[in-house]
Amino acid sequence: MPTIPADLTDGCSAPGGASGNNNPAAAQEARFNFCFSQPALLDDLLVCTQMNQTQSASQNVFHRLVRRMTRFFVTTRWDDTIKRLVATIERLGFGCKVGDGGVVTISTVDRRKLRLVFKAYIIEMDGKILVDFRLSKGCGLEFKRRFIKIKESLEDIVLRGPTTWPIAIATNTVP
Repeated sequence: MPTIPADLTDGCSAPGGASGNNNPAAAQEARFNFCFSQPALLDDLLVCTQMNQTQSASQNVFHRLVRRMTRFFVTTRWDDTIKRLVATIERLGFGCKVGDGGVVTISTVDRRKLRLVFKAYIIEMDGKILVDFRLSKGCGLEFKRRFIKIKESLEDIVLRGPTTWPIAIATNTVP
């Protein structure tokens, strides 16, 4: 099995990857030679699609965050949102459990008969209710299919319009 020389592991993001040598040049070189699931340095994190200079100059850092496709605002109140969400999930045949603080855990079985678990966080932000879905266990594609079914079932309460990050920043509730 090939091994990575100790002087090239300085830029690794894996636990125990650093050899104790704090050579920034070696770390810079190492990060271009290897690919990991997480970037070694925060500057390498891809947060948005390519933008030209005029677009990036008019936006701050939070505007450049990737707009998650598994969240949406709703027009109902917090408690009504939880009731509608639970009713929809049960009608679709998924199991669900409501936890403290507006966290709904949804569990089902995917097409390959494997367990699929994801959570829906109901968050109040500046007078609006955000429903944010996140995968806990299972296939990401199957999660997305289930999310689309749930969102289509709740279409009558989904608030139209873009998710604006300044609301999240101002209320200090960036999920």
